Amino acid sequence: MDVKTIDSPAILMPEIVLYNTINSILDIVRSDFNNNQLQDTILYHYFGRNECGENVNWETFNYLEQAKELFVNKNKIQVNLGYNMTVSDVACIHIMLPNETGQPLGIGADENYIGYQENSNGDRMQAIFTEMFDATYNLIITSESTMEVLLIYNFLKASFISLYTHIELSGLRLPKISGQDIQLQNDLVPPHIFHRSLGLNFKYEVHVPDILRKRMIKDFNITGISLSNIDNDLSC
Repeated sequence: MDVKTIDSPAILMPEIVLYNTINSILDIVRSDFNNNQLQDTILYHYFGRNECGENVNWETFNYLEQAKELFVNKNKIQVNLGYNMTVSDVACIHIMLPNETGQPLGIGADENYIGYQENSNGDRMQAIFTEMFDATYNLIITSESTMEVLLIYNFLKASFISLYTHIELSGLRLPKISGQDIQLQNDLVPPHIFHRSLGLNFKYEVHVPDILRKRMIKDFNITGISLSNIDNDLSC
């Protein structure tokens, strides 16, 4: 019987996928705006006109003009793994993990679900185990301006919808977007910083080769236990 063999992939780390994706989005939007006519830019399609053909405004706040200022003209929005309390004067996106739950392991930890791995000599196969996780990551958006927070929130929400195929192919499966306003302890963050959270819920798989168990068992020494000193006379 033929056995499927693969190169064992590194374990999937969703925070790295999100970090690289968000930074790529910000770079693409800046480059897109500088290399295209205004009405053909991503920012114009997101914030230029509503369904009635009118400018998208809130009182005197024009979304397109402020989006140009925020995403193109100002210092680049900072993306952090975890909450960075030392940054307060620029808009930031903090990648946080509030919850992750592993689904029950399948029989045999789903060995051979994606195949086996050959060792470097090609003469021995190594099992690969798999577990599915249900995770929710929060992108905490912070800025000194509440309108900047709203812009980044709606921009990221639209971007993730547009890039659903990239998210799926990156291993973050069945993505679902949510959001909420949040209040943090006043003694932990400056009181003039505004917050909003964009949640991304998804399922993803972790594939782990059997190398740790084999290395651990290889180093065990098993010794016998002598029972010669036990009195077989059980009488009282």
